[in-house]
Amino acid sequence: MERKEAAEREAEEKERAERKEKKRMKKHQKELELEAERRAEMKKDNEIQLAIRLSELEDNMACRVESVIGPLRELVRLGKKKVTYASGGSSKEPEDEVSDTSVTQELSAKAGRLCILEKRKRGPKPVFENSLPMEAPPKQTPKRGALKPVLLTTRMTRSKAMVKNPGSVKRISLVKTPLSNRVKNTQTPRKATPRKSPALAITPATKGALQRLRFRNDVMEELKDCDATELQRICKEEGVLYDGKVGAIFAIADSRTREKFELDIAETNEVIDVEVRKVINDALMSGDLPKCFLNRTRKKVRIVWVKNSAVVDITHNQREFASRNVLVCTCADLPFPRSEGHVRFRLSEIEGLHPLLRNAKNVPRVVRDDRIELLHEELRNGFSQWRNWRGDLSRIAREELHKCMGSCALDKGQLTTAHVRDLKLKLQGLVLTPLDRNPRETLVLCPSLYFEAMMVTFVRSLGYKIIETPSKEVLREIREDVAIRGLTKFARWDKDGDFGSAYVIPKQKDVSRYRPICPTFMEAMVWTGRAVSKGMNHLLKTLPRRWHFNLTSVSGLASRVREVNRRILRLDAGDEVLTVSFDIKEMFSGLPHKDIMAAVDWLLDFHRGKGRVSVRVNTRGRGSSFGRTTGADHWRSLDFTQMREFVLLELQHTYTFATGVLLQQVVAMGYLWGRLQVHHWPVFCAHTLNTVLCGASTRTLAWYTVLGWLMM
Repeated sequence: MERKEAAEREAEEKERAERKEKKRMKKHQKELELEAERRAEMKKDNEIQLAIRLSELEDNMACRVESVIGPLRELVRLGKKKVTYASGGSSKEPEDEVSDTSVTQELSAKAGRLCILEKRKRGPKPVFENSLPMEAPPKQTPKRGALKPVLLTTRMTRSKAMVKNPGSVKRISLVKTPLSNRVKNTQTPRKATPRKSPALAITPATKGALQRLRFRNDVMEELKDCDATELQRICKEEGVLYDGKVGAIFAIADSRTREKFELDIAETNEVIDVEVRKVINDALMSGDLPKCFLNRTRKKVRIVWVKNSAVVDITHNQREFASRNVLVCTCADLPFPRSEGHVRFRLSEIEGLHPLLRNAKNVPRVVRDDRIELLHEELRNGFSQWRNWRGDLSRIAREELHKCMGSCALDKGQLTTAHVRDLKLKLQGLVLTPLDRNPRETLVLCPSLYFEAMMVTFVRSLGYKIIETPSKEVLREIREDVAIRGLTKFARWDKDGDFGSAYVIPKQKDVSRYRPICPTFMEAMVWTGRAVSKGMNHLLKTLPRRWHFNLTSVSGLASRVREVNRRILRLDAGDEVLTVSFDIKEMFSGLPHKDIMAAVDWLLDFHRGKGRVSVRVNTRGRGSSFGRTTGADHWRSLDFTQMREFVLLELQHTYTFATGVLLQQVVAMGYLWGRLQVHHWPVFCAHTLNTVLCGASTRTLAWYTVLGWLMM
């Protein structure tokens, strides 16, 4: 006994020591994490102070450079002054005092204003007696060059025009061999192979989702001609519950498919909406409501089904990590692939992962054991939120709710929420984010890498300025500026609005590069920004087509390519065709706000020259117009002057949060003009193209020789 007690005491002491050691290690690990966070916060504070100081130095340097270059720029703009020579006593006539340079400039200006109609008229043609009139040869189209147009696919070039009177136009079949010729074919058709039975055509070796579906469809085709008596007999033989002819066919097909492919099946509960409606009607009848009101309520009651969450909604957490002030490394002892000393890998690279988890758009099936409790809670909440309800909610018996649950088969190979929860627990502490241009793929990376990307993209970027003023004070200043500009009625202010929190997502081709995303749905003037963006897009679309290369949609690419090919053939360019492609995102990584405003002024001035002063937009749907619109509900008229002031206001007051720091955008980087959901690159490119072509020596020729398209 003493030895046994001693052994027990020794085991207890050992277990106590192990618990103490684990507790000490856990405390030490927490201290290390706190120390790392403290160092990261200190480093971040130093970087913020350095960025603020560099911004101040940059502003001072810009002011000094402007003070020096300003007079020189004014001197260049005014040009050279006319030199006056002192005469020694001899005076000249005024016309002799004009220099040769002035005469040349005057002649050049007059020649530039000449056109074809103002050329020198020739004299009358000589007339000869007894001579027939001369006939000029007919004009011929220029010889085509060696450049061949781009061949388009048949799908893109197929005509979609509608024929008003099909009987008057002969239809041409798109099939290469007409059906009439096939009917006249005198060859003996091959003998068709008799269709095999589903049980013989499919073997257990060819398992798969597609094979199971085909087998199930074939079984249903066989059973659809059976009568009710035959289906009842089959259900009795195979142990399937007979629930009508249609239900029996589906039940027998599912049973034979599970038996044939040896599926591992589990039972789960499924809500039957008909039984739920019966329970609701019984609860309404038990209440103290007028008969007329009760009948209307029974007709108007609706059962709302909520969509299940996808994998992306459960696992992706990049926005949560982007809003934190400091992120430290948490991947020291994790057995995952690494890059630059930290964890960074695609989710599809993990072995042993459920195949359906590799697509973040998949929706897992919810499997829960407390569905009856959840249904009871939903019913009670629905009745309790109804102000006109008079009755006792406790009369909804739980026994009646069991009838609302039906059993259904669940394939063990299906994706369930349990698989998603296990994956989330396995990758706890890491950042899970989608990839740009491939939202179905998931990238897993260390928080320190994501924090560094946030700092480089936003906090350390030259396009943003750190604001130390509280956000509430900044919002108050913006509202005062709105009142000063006279936009109080134009800009609809939401008192509950706030600045959004920016984040980044890795790119598909190179996961070490990131794309900035700045949400603006929370801001105070988001609704006015959307209306102005619709108006600006309409102004851009109504420009002359030769003035810009913008495509309203990708579907217009085929017609634009055909138009470019026709122009090339008309010009007889031969082999002298130069093609250049640019990535606008890389060419103009940052645009100053004054350049954007110059493009906006050019766009508005063009439409003012057409006699337009406003544009009407639909704030709750599609549609924009310069004139009156039918059905004036939700349509709003936007004045050009107020639109310009609002754009200038948005460019001067574009703020966002990044890693808990309030930033002001000073250079247009990204896809939005603040809350204006319109791309600034098309307007800027259209303005630049118009400026270049207007400044060309042969303006008319430049309009037809410079061709292209811009895809966003």
